[in-house]
Amino acid sequence: MGENMNRRLGSLCVIVAWAICNVACAGETEDTNATTTDGASDPGNSGVSSAGDGVAEVDVYVAAGAGVAGLDPGKEVVNTVDGWTVDYDKLIVTVGHVRSESTDLALDGVSGEIERGAYVVDLRQGAVRQKLSRAEVYVEPFGSVEFADHEFDMAGASAASRLLEPATDADYDLMVKGGYSIYMEGTLSNPAGQSCDLEDPLTCTPVSTITFKWGLVWATSFTGCRGFVVDDDESASVTLTIPGDHWFRSNFTPDGTLPRRAQWIADADLDRNGETTLEELKMSKASLLFTPKLDYDLAGSPIPIDTAHDFLEAQVRTVGLNTENGCQKGIPIAQP
Repeated sequence: MGENMNRRLGSLCVIVAWAICNVACAGETEDTNATTTDGASDPGNSGVSSAGDGVAEVDVYVAAGAGVAGLDPGKEVVNTVDGWTVDYDKLIVTVGHVRSESTDLALDGVSGEIERGAYVVDLRQGAVRQKLSRAEVYVEPFGSVEFADHEFDMAGASAASRLLEPATDADYDLMVKGGYSIYMEGTLSNPAGQSCDLEDPLTCTPVSTITFKWGLVWATSFTGCRGFVVDDDESASVTLTIPGDHWFRSNFTPDGTLPRRAQWIADADLDRNGETTLEELKMSKASLLFTPKLDYDLAGSPIPIDTAHDFLEAQVRTVGLNTENGCQKGIPIAQP
């Protein structure tokens, strides 16, 4: 009885500490030892530093994953195999609301929110992990608290969202005005490129560049992400890794082992004016673009795919499902 009571009191201490001690660190970045490259992870998701007697700290970071700097043509799995070079002018996301439930808190059926805010983040500036926040966790009388997993949201920006530098005020205004969860703007280039008719793929028009400007409002909660342990007087870290290549992948597996292709964007430029719009994606049949002959496997998509617009949405809803985060599921959530 006494042991159970102590564990319950300790659980309450943890949740209270998270509720009152969350400290926003927007704009702060890790030192040079925390630099990452495309697809970089946070091995072990933990670090050590003193936080005071019986108090530990959980630092939350966001990191740029594979493809945020663009993609080059080539034969490796990280390349496009159809000759297109992808360059981003903007790749901005709204991410945050990190939650976790410890094995101790689970006794009482409650969970703690490590970070309650949402942040507008420029992924192209993610060579250094960018810190979202720090939360204090009171771990006595246990000495350590284990968190089996965590979850986070990528939802539409609002006036309540915070700007994480080096994202700019203009980035923030763009995201909030559109209510976007992700905004991507860039160019495909290929000196030998073509834009081909969907119904007759042998009828093609030479085109060396295709631009796109897509503001997307789809909100997703990524759950079952990799857990961590917080020890007394020490700290742990949680890194949210967001890649920029999922919509070029040809399947929906977390490791994305099949080739990346960009030709579908060029072919969806229906009026052949050099820009592929969201409206054109809605008019482009998925069955004509994403064929098994081109290595596409749409099994495992979180939503039914009838158009290229659906394919884009489905891949955006998987960005948290990568080996770095270890998340198990992406759940569509309603926009506020």
